[in-house]
Amino acid sequence: MRTLKLNLSIILISLLFTGTTLSAQNVGIGTTTPGAKLMVVGNPGAPTLNILPDSTSGMNPTIRANDNGRVGIGTTSPGARLMVIGTDGAPTLNILHDGMNPTDPAIRVNDNGRVGVGTTSPGARFMVVGTDGAPTLNILHDGMNPMNPAIRVNDNGRVGIGTTSPGARFMVVGTDGAPTLNILHDGMNPMNPAIRVNDNGRVGIGTTSPGARFMVVGQNDMEPTVNVLNSAGNLAFRINDDTHVGIGTPTPGARLMVVGGGNTDESAALNVVNADGELALHVRDNARVGIGTTSPGAKLMVVGTDGAPTLNVLHDGMNPADPAIRVNDNGRVGIGTTTPGARLMVVGTDGAPTLNVLHDGMNPADPAIRVNDDGRVGVGTTTPGARLMVVGTDDAPTLNVLHDGMNPADPAIRVNDNGRVGIGTTSPGARFMVVGTDGAPTLNILHDGMNPTDPAIRVNDDGRVGVGTTSPGARFMVVGTDGAPTLNILHDGMNPADPAIRVNDNGRVGIGTTSPGARFMVVGTDGAPTLNVLHDGMDPMNPAIRVNDNGNVGFGTTAPAARVQVADGDVYISDAADGIIMTSPNGTCFRVTISDMGAFQNTEIACPN
Repeated sequence: MRTLKLNLSIILISLLFTGTTLSAQNVGIGTTTPGAKLMVVGNPGAPTLNILPDSTSGMNPTIRANDNGRVGIGTTSPGARLMVIGTDGAPTLNILHDGMNPTDPAIRVNDNGRVGVGTTSPGARFMVVGTDGAPTLNILHDGMNPMNPAIRVNDNGRVGIGTTSPGARFMVVGTDGAPTLNILHDGMNPMNPAIRVNDNGRVGIGTTSPGARFMVVGQNDMEPTVNVLNSAGNLAFRINDDTHVGIGTPTPGARLMVVGGGNTDESAALNVVNADGELALHVRDNARVGIGTTSPGAKLMVVGTDGAPTLNVLHDGMNPADPAIRVNDNGRVGIGTTTPGARLMVVGTDGAPTLNVLHDGMNPADPAIRVNDDGRVGVGTTTPGARLMVVGTDDAPTLNVLHDGMNPADPAIRVNDNGRVGIGTTSPGARFMVVGTDGAPTLNILHDGMNPTDPAIRVNDDGRVGVGTTSPGARFMVVGTDGAPTLNILHDGMNPADPAIRVNDNGRVGIGTTSPGARFMVVGTDGAPTLNVLHDGMDPMNPAIRVNDNGNVGFGTTAPAARVQVADGDVYISDAADGIIMTSPNGTCFRVTISDMGAFQNTEIACPN
């Protein structure tokens, strides 16, 4: 009891001489009006409080409170309101409530600077480990409802801001009339954050009033608007201030430019996949684009699936079932139809052109090629007067036709501005001129499905023309087949069954008849000459030989008065044994010849059959 009284006396004397005041159970050091259980007021220029374990610690206290209000643990010059400096190999700070295991504190700061809440071995600068069935972390400001914190981290790892039941890894729920989220770096104007999420769900980067779900506004004309880098720090995605987008390039030359790795022609520059991970679009480093294929064999190659259209092209607002262009799985292309009946089929509408083809800069009203709604095609004209009409310009070829790799100055077919057509020549000397090469046929004409080595018409390099034969033995040779006419010649509009000239399979030629009874038979019509024979340059109205519809034959006259009449000339029989055969009234035939004295001689002969 004496010892206790002595210690109490010493404490009272110490408090009296050191300026310490006890007031209503509050303890004041350096003040007579302590405002808390313990209040220490220091003097300028000196530490406010030093706490040390024993007298041997001297000027190196465990806890130092300086006159600037900063508290240091393990340091006498704290650089912040509270600064703790540990020692290597030991925790820097343990915070735990009464009754907790000191080796399992609520908060642990290790000597590597890592902070753990709920763990003594944090794997990052700040690591919180919760328990199942309870929130891992609640962050709220003073006065907030603890059940409705500002930030909630649940035991499933989901973080909610403005919600205690986040439906995703990170979920922010704002309030009407206020921004949902502002992200800004130190020193930025809070009214102009780097990222703004408004209460309408729109996200703005560089703007507080985004006009779309996601809107990025760059800073100035000299800086990129967006850069996306890979883990190695290499630029993957760039949006420049001119709104050009580059993937794999910092200097895109178009609205969207993708530059691949450039390793091989088979390397992919761009892949676009659907929600199932199936490749929809593939762009190779060789600039080939594949849709439905990873090995496009052309600049653009689309591979469809059986039983479905390969490609539909339509403009905004069109019925997807009635596209402008349809490519079916059989390789047929339809424009204006979904069931094309050929490789390319264009179906127009009445009163409008079916097709216009023109190059860049041409007047759309004056295209290079026009297909009208009546099925007529015009090249160089919009009003073709036939199925195909080509109108050229003076002093230039009207048409050149050539195959790939040919010299454009030496086309396969040339149509000149004088209307002449040349095949194998650019200067045809007639309306149609074909020039072949030695040792090869000059011209083969055949219909679809015929054997190319057995054409319907063959023109050989010797100028001979064969119809039904590839080795004609004359300038023009026609070889027919048994049981069918060898040759029919008729003009436009004639009945094919009644041609002007018929050559039958027995070698007989009929003009005006399809069943000639002799090698050459001409059947005329009443009121018109049956036959005119004349040489080149003669007046067609005054032929050398005329056969009239009455059967009279005139030589040098178009109106013979007898079966045979020779006008303005002689009849010459050069063989003395030959003459004129005549029949007597009783049916006896005599050949009339002439003697050396000029007298007629009559010789009875058998009548000719």
